[in-house]
Amino acid sequence: MEMPVEVLERLSHRCKRVAGPEVNLEQLRRVEQSTRREWWQEIKVCQAEYDTLHYDRDKFLEANIALARLKLVVSFLDKREAPPPDHGFSQQEIDLVREFEQFIVYDRLSLEDIKNYVRGGRDDEQGIFKLAKHAAVNGYGQMYRLMEQRNIPNDLAFAVQRVYQERIRKVEAAAAEIGQTETYQGLERSQRGTVAGRTSAAEARRMEQAYMAAVEARLGGKARGTQWKNIERFNSLKKIHSELKLIKPTSLKVVRETMPHGLGVRAVIERRKFLIFVMPALLLVLRVLSDYKELYVTGADVNLSLAEAMPHIEEAIAQARGTACVLGLAATAGWEQRAIDYARRDALPSPKLSLVLIDLKDRAVHYNPGDERLEGIVDYLGVK
Repeated sequence: MEMPVEVLERLSHRCKRVAGPEVNLEQLRRVEQSTRREWWQEIKVCQAEYDTLHYDRDKFLEANIALARLKLVVSFLDKREAPPPDHGFSQQEIDLVREFEQFIVYDRLSLEDIKNYVRGGRDDEQGIFKLAKHAAVNGYGQMYRLMEQRNIPNDLAFAVQRVYQERIRKVEAAAAEIGQTETYQGLERSQRGTVAGRTSAAEARRMEQAYMAAVEARLGGKARGTQWKNIERFNSLKKIHSELKLIKPTSLKVVRETMPHGLGVRAVIERRKFLIFVMPALLLVLRVLSDYKELYVTGADVNLSLAEAMPHIEEAIAQARGTACVLGLAATAGWEQRAIDYARRDALPSPKLSLVLIDLKDRAVHYNPGDERLEGIVDYLGVK
């Protein structure tokens, strides 16, 4: 049975206004915190009532509720205000809204205007060309597939694609136009060379392979007093290829021969329980990361952000399933300061998680020195 119109309008009143494209993040940040918290509570009450109703589900209402809640959470975070503890949004979902907000300038331009800026091939005061390059590098040419890869929930993905339909059309067109310009072709050619002072794809591959070989040798040795079991090597080559081919078609063979492979290793320290059952006492997950899209387009790696670390943090917590876990993330070009500060702090998403960030370029290791779980473990992860 369909929901009566008057009920739908009442439940949609606040969330539809907050979710709408006419209310951007900058406008939300200017609203008093007390007002935004009232809106959050109002939407929460409406959602609770909606969940008790026995009408057919309304995907438009669900989408507006999801996007409105997310935009409010981002506004709290951006203003350094405490977000509602039960908001439930992942870092990827939060970053998606922040990223997409950068393209608000496209709302004021026609599709042809944007294409003309891109064809001009030079930076402009409004940043139109720079945003187009950003869109191409980050795979925004196919927003639907991008949200699938980031595991954005259906209600939120539907909301973004419906509310920002016109902006998405322009962003996708800008990303596609970049691929047809001489400027992009010049960027593509540059990936075969080295940008002075920055890490090239060939250097990133060498660092990745040398580091992983050294770590595996330490894990397999007995001199350090810790016996690691179930040592398993893995790579992210297919995932890297699937992301890069969205920017410009390429084969898995080419990616294998020219790019870092996203190498990693898992291992456990075991303990015996009741003399029969063997249980893992500690899970170690180590990954080497690069900015693969930047390497693919410009030929030079860049520092990784906290946003790029968060999916691996969330995945490690899920894989550990309550077991204590040490996650090591090694970046071939290093980490941004915000990520380093995050690794050094006490409050991580799970008390079972310990985080170590490794900078392969500067041979530095960043972690919380007060974390007792890391005693003796960091030695295995350092860069010699």
